[in-house]
Amino acid sequence: MDEVQYISYEVICSTFLLGLVYNGMDMTPSLHNALRNVFIEYKDETRGNRIIEELKVQGGEEQLIIFLSGPAEAGKSSSVKVARRFCFEFCRAAGMPWNEFTFAFTAYTETTAMEVGEITICKAAFIFTNRALTEEDQRMW
Repeated sequence: MDEVQYISYEVICSTFLLGLVYNGMDMTPSLHNALRNVFIEYKDETRGNRIIEELKVQGGEEQLIIFLSGPAEAGKSSSVKVARRFCFEFCRAAGMPWNEFTFAFTAYTETTAMEVGEITICKAAFIFTNRALTEEDQRMW
């Protein structure tokens, strides 16, 4: 990866990990068990705060909405694919469940969405849906 690709990868992964740390601090049992090396006990806030600050310095956000632009073959899809793979492997190594909503990526065009294995913005937001939203639709949103 070049420098720009690495920056987008780093921001995506830091945001993903930051979300796990926040959820771990909420004492969700499965996440806390997966993050036991980070939080030795539930009240280890000093270490947790230091990790949160480090992830924020790396570009981690509480909610990431990012727009990657650039010419064709610039590596936008590649950086997203590598970030998604990191997040998947992290969850697998930590014994955490992974599903289609663990890492949600949307793209403006169907071609780009298919490239990274996700869906378009319109489909994710149910913009052109002519039916009532199901509970599953609402959960995804």
